[in-house]
Order: sequence, then C-alpha cells, then structure tokens
Amino acid sequence: MRTTLILLVLVLCSTTMYAQRYAYEDENTALQPKEIIMIDIAGGLSTASGDFASIDAGNPAAGFNTNGPCIQARYTTYTGTKVGYVATLFYHNNPIRHTELATAFSAQLPPSSGQTLSVDAASWTSVGISGGIMLNIPVKTTVNLQPRLCLGYVFITSPKLITRIESPLTAPMVQTQDGVMSTATLLQLGGAFTVDLTEKYYLIGDAAYNYSNPKFTNVSVTRGSTTTPVSFQETVTVLNFSIGVGMRL
Repeated sequence: MRTTLILLVLVLCSTTMYAQRYAYEDENTALQPKEIIMIDIAGGLSTASGDFASIDAGNPAAGFNTNGPCIQARYTTYTGTKVGYVATLFYHNNPIRHTELATAFSAQLPPSSGQTLSVDAASWTSVGISGGIMLNIPVKTTVNLQPRLCLGYVFITSPKLITRIESPLTAPMVQTQDGVMSTATLLQLGGAFTVDLTEKYYLIGDAAYNYSNPKFTNVSVTRGSTTTPVSFQETVTVLNFSIGVGMRL
C-alpha cells in the first residue's frame, strides 16, 4: 500500500511538471512576434524626371520623355520588430514627346531650305524586379507607413524612332533608328501607405523613384540603303505613383 501511494505521488508530480512546462511554452509562443505577409497590386502613373524628361534642345542628355502607365505587384514580410523585406515586380511605359523632339531636330535644318521634319516615335518600356529592406511604421490603428530601399534588375527597351525630312525640291529622306532592349541594375527608393479595410484586406498608395543607366549597343540606324550601328547610354529616372489593393496571408 505504501509503495502504491509513493508511485501515485510521483505520477501526480510528473504530470504537474509537464503541464506547467507546456503552459509555459504555449505562453512563450503566444508572446512571440507574428510574421506578417502582405501581397498587393497597384497601378497608376509613371512620370519621367530629370534629364530623362528634359526637352531642352541644348542639353545633350535630354530624353524628351513624358508620362505613361505603370503597374506593380509587391510581396512584403515583416515581424513585430517592424523591419522587413520587400520584393516588387514592376512595369512602366514612358512615351517620347515626338512633337518637341521634331522641333529640336528642325532647328538644325537650314532656315531657308523649305524643309519640314517630323518624328514618329514609340515609348520607353521597363520591366524589372527589385528587392530590399522596408520598415512598417504604424501611424494609426489602421494606417501604416512603409518606406523601403531596394536594388534590382531591369529590362529596358528603347523606342523605335522614325525621322522624316521632306523638301519641295527632293524626295523625302527617312531615317529609322531601331528599338532595342538592354539590361541594367536598378536603384529604387520608395514608400507606401496602407489603410486597412478589414483585418485581412487593405488599400495601398505607393510612390517609387527608379534610377537606372542602361547602355545600348549595335543599334541600327538606317538612312536609305545605308545602315550604321550606333551605341548610346541613357539615364532612365522615373517617379511611379500607384494605388491598389492587397491582402494579408
């Protein structure tokens, strides 16, 4: 009987110790910061900036580019430390200001020649991916600010450019510069505001500055029956503004 009582006490003590251990582990698990994963998509306006947007004919780096559409898909993860990571897929399109470009080109024609010049141009297009660090800063209960610093890689296609010079005395002269694709590293500075609609879904407003400096080589320039390869480098700087929706997983 005594042996039985001793065994019973040991079992009870052991059970109590295990119960306390698991209660302690459950409490610690509950106190650990929860990982937050966010996925969102947004679209809006891409605005050319700096030399990329310049229409100054005296600036050799002037890009004569204007505003176009942009879209991005973003994946973000962070914990209670507020420091997290973000990856973004993005696209933006920036048309050439062909009227202003034709005016700049026309200034190089002899003033009394009677010649007229026109330009037909497509757009600069950029598709890329960026990744880096971000902060999640609560502003209000349902509003968060998320600044980020990212590096990335971008595929940039230059526009096809057709210049046509017409003269009252001679046949029209047409020069075509092909559009080609190049790649470059990317620097991105951005920030987003998120506004919770529910515990899971939210609205997002995003602004991002993208900088890249691609080099284009062996670009074919054709005038009549003569084709000449040329090379050039373009500094592509844009500010992308977008709004969209997202969800927490």
